Amino acid sequence: MALANSIGSNIFEILFCLAVPWMIQTAINNEGLELQGKMAFVSISLVTSSLIPFVLISLNNWVIDKKLGGIMIIMYGLFIVLDTYYEMETSPPPCE
Repeated sequence: MALANSIGSNIFEILFCLAVPWMIQTAINNEGLELQGKMAFVSISLVTSSLIPFVLISLNNWVIDKKLGGIMIIMYGLFIVLDTYYEMETSPPPCE
């Protein structure tokens, strides 16, 4: 139950709460919002990381078993590795 609550609230926050301010800004300024560089990567990662678990759970007849849990842990680890790599490539070198 707690996992379903967590997944549901995170999907709502990412897909709705992030979209509404962008929609309001676009409506007020009457211009599109252009995603470049890191923002595009973050946006695509957020939407993908919200939709993939939803699709996997629905394909598994709304049951989270050990196999699905293992897949989600692997996906999380892959996200951490990719995000760390991306941050290391785009971040300035540390101050000395």
